[in-house]
This record gives sequence, C-alpha cells and structure tokens, in this order.
Amino acid sequence: MAKKFLWQRTITNAYLGRSKIVKGATRAEVQRLAALELAKWAEEEKQKKTKMQQAFEKKTQQEYLLALEEQARQNSEEAQQRIDALQHLLAQRTPMQPYFHWESFKKATAYPPFKFQEPYPNLNSIQQELKIPPRSLLEKIAPALKTKREALEAEAQRLFEAAVTAYEQRKTAALEKHEQHQKYFAKMQVDFNRSIDKKQTQFSQGDAETVQWVMTQILEKYQFPEDVYLDFEVDYEPSSQTAIITAQVPNLEEIPRIIGYKFVKGEKKIAPIEMKQKEFEQFYDSLIQQLVLFVIHIVFQNTSLPPIQSVVFNGWATGINPKTGLEFTNCIISVQTQREQFVLLNLAKVDPKACIRELKGLVAGPLAQLAPVKPLLDLNRADSRFIAAREILENMDTTENLAEMDWEDFEHLVRELFEKEFGGEGSEVHVTQASRDKGVDAVAFDPDPIRGGKFVIQAKRYNNVVPVGAVRELYGTMISEGATKGILVTTSYYGNDAREFAKDKPIALIDGTNLVYMFSKHGYQVKIELH
Repeated sequence: MAKKFLWQRTITNAYLGRSKIVKGATRAEVQRLAALELAKWAEEEKQKKTKMQQAFEKKTQQEYLLALEEQARQNSEEAQQRIDALQHLLAQRTPMQPYFHWESFKKATAYPPFKFQEPYPNLNSIQQELKIPPRSLLEKIAPALKTKREALEAEAQRLFEAAVTAYEQRKTAALEKHEQHQKYFAKMQVDFNRSIDKKQTQFSQGDAETVQWVMTQILEKYQFPEDVYLDFEVDYEPSSQTAIITAQVPNLEEIPRIIGYKFVKGEKKIAPIEMKQKEFEQFYDSLIQQLVLFVIHIVFQNTSLPPIQSVVFNGWATGINPKTGLEFTNCIISVQTQREQFVLLNLAKVDPKACIRELKGLVAGPLAQLAPVKPLLDLNRADSRFIAAREILENMDTTENLAEMDWEDFEHLVRELFEKEFGGEGSEVHVTQASRDKGVDAVAFDPDPIRGGKFVIQAKRYNNVVPVGAVRELYGTMISEGATKGILVTTSYYGNDAREFAKDKPIALIDGTNLVYMFSKHGYQVKIELH
C-alpha cells in the first residue's frame, strides 16, 4: 500500500516564483518540512536580493530596474513551463517504454573480496623494541657485548617467527569467516532471487496479493511532475482480472495557477499573474482527466496479460464546504476500461474530456466543483480478520455493568452500536478476530460520498483512565490500515494527555458518558459503573 499522508500545506515564494505542496503523517512533520523549505527559499531570495542590491550600488538605477524586469521574464518562463508540462501531460509523456522489469528487483551484487587489513609482522620493529645495539669494534675488546647482541637478535627472530605464525593463523581464520559469510550472502541472494521468480509466477497466475504488490511498485516508482502528488491505494479482483486504483488526486489548492510574473516599475517589484477563475477550472478539469488516463496507461504499459485485463480508477479529492467551513472528501471521477479497448487509444492526441466520455467515465459536472460520484467498482472489503458477528444488544440485561462484561462481548456490542450509528445503505461494520493481532477491534465502511470512508474502531473496557499510549496505538493502526478516521471507545474516561494527542488528528474519543448517551439515542438503556 502506498504511503499515507494525512496533513499537507502549500507554501509559496512570490519573489522566486516557487510553489510546493508539503505533506506528512503529522501536522508537526508538515510544519517542520515547510519551515525548512521556506527557510531555504528565504535564504535564496536574500542572496538574489543582495546581488541585485550590489548591482544597484555599482550601476545605475536604470540598470537595476532592467535587472528586475529580466528576473520577471525568467520567472514567467519558469511558471509557463510548469503550466505547459501539466497542460500537455499526455502529449509529453506518451507513449512510454515499460520501466517495470522483474530482473531489476533481483540482486546481483558481488560479495566484496577478502582483505586482511592487519599488517604483516616486521622484524626491524621487533629489533627496535628490544633495543638491539649495532655491531661495533668494541665487541672485539668486550666479547660479552657480542654475546648480548646475538642473544637479543635470536630473541627478536623467535618473536618474529611467533608473530608470523600467529598472523597466519588469524589470517586463515579471517579467510574462513569471510568464505562463510560469502556463502551465506550467495545463498541469501539466490533465495531472494528465487522469491522474485516465485512472485513473477504468482503474478502470471493472477495471485491477488502479488498483483497488488506489482501495481504498488509500478505506481510508486513513476516520477510524476513536481506539482502533482497522487496518493494511491490498489486492489485486485481476480474473478474479473480487474485492477482497482483508488487515488487521492490533487485538490484545487495544490495545482499551480500562476501563469507568469510582471515587473511593476513604479513599485520596483515583481508581481505574480494568476489564471482567471474560469480558465483555472478548465485547466484543473483537463489535468485530472489526463492524470486518470495516464495512470491507467502506466498500469497497462507495465503489466501483461492475463492478470490485468481491466483497470478501474477512482479519483478522490478534498475540499472545504464554503457553507460550513468543514473539510470533505469526494470521489469526483470514476473510470473503468478494458485493456483491449484502451491500448488502441492514441493518448498523445486525444481530447481528455472526450476520451473520458468515450470510456463511459463518471463525472458530475466540472471536476473543479468536486461534485461526488459513486465509484464504478470500489475496493475489496474482504478481510481474513473479520469474524461472524454476534448479537449481544437485544438479549443484554440492562442491569449488567458494561465495565465488567466479557471483553469479546463488549467488542460485539460496540460493533452493533456503530452499525446503528452509521446506519446508511451500504454501510458495514465488522469485528476482527479475538487475537486482535493487527490492533483493530472493528472496521467500518461508510459509502457516503462526504463523510464516508474506512474507519477503525477500538474498544477498551477499562475501569481507570485510558492511557495516552492507547490513543497513539490507534493512530498508528489508522495509518497502517489506510483509514479515514479512528474511533476509540471506552467504558471509562480519558486524561488530558490523551485528548491533547488526539485534538489535531482524525480521531474520535468516546468515553463512558458518551457511550451511554449513544446507546440511549438508539433506544437502549445501559449501565457503566467504574470501580
């Protein structure tokens, strides 16, 4: 699964003509990354201004203004190049050669040759350590000096030979260890390459998990234009051999709308020129339509029959409801196409809007309005962790204390509650295995185009304050599951640290008091008594 980004921020520097979307898993990460980029831009702006100021001091005022005018021209060229790259995405990037190759995943690295770094023993060094005197004429007068020298020389030779023997032993041991590691390295490499061969076979056989892995590799490997970020989730329907791509497409704020820069002589500054609103909306529509066609093209171009014969692309975008000021996420475009139909298209010359229409794609008016449509085929909701639901609520004794009931019964009870809470057509709430090996007690799917998505729910039957660690655990599970929101339900209560951690994240904390209220809202009286 593609990496999930929950927070984003668009940063700009009008002087440099720069714009960038910064994304991250947390608000703090986004703020940190944005601050680093803005600081870098500020320093670059400072340097440019310093150079221009120096030019102003050295030359005439007119030359300074001409330099500003030239800078505006250069910025305009850069801005137009960015816009052109997005306006003509299909024309510039199709056709393309396949870049996904199974062999590229295999390892062929040679194990480093044996090197024994220890220096060979040196007889002279040993002799110097023993302070052996040189031969001299005095030895003829005092034979004891010669005897002492020769004894020291013999000792040096003995020590040298012992050092050589020890050296050779260590070298032999190091070589044997190197050869063992080399054999292990070669075995691991062979095993890994066999696993790639196995994956390739599984892919050709249409194994769902392998096909998903291949699609993820393909989409994550491709370098989209700098101003375009697509967050993908992929699935595969083996029976129809259909690849399903759910993508978070760029929203209106993430797309550049500056088409140039003008030099304002009277104010001695450079000012951006933006597209008119209608022109920008048409630009946005065309870009999203091109992205949909291009992503489908990437998948078909890099995969072969028989596994993927059809592709579904569901594009979701996030916006702000001007009436409420609240954020929403809608599926704004859904396209399904067969390989045999799609490969006949000349994408470099098609009109994106007409092509989407020819493919019977679903849109609800101009894409810039972010109007919702129902996906032609949604992600597979099957999960091996889901177990059969048990009905607890109808047969529950109203005098039973929820804080003391069996924890598995409590999880099924929470599932029933949220089944009633979501309550819409197509909504599903599933309880996971009792082992809770992935940190999820229940998963809810809500198809509502505005508030819907995938929710992970954890039920904590506590008598004491819920630790902040439980909230952190839920947040980590949310990210790994690719969920829209996390819900933590408890019979007890939360401390300030838990609420502080959750306040800027898509997490709902439901304490015992709110839990009782939710049951009563649906006509059920329950009791919670903490001990």
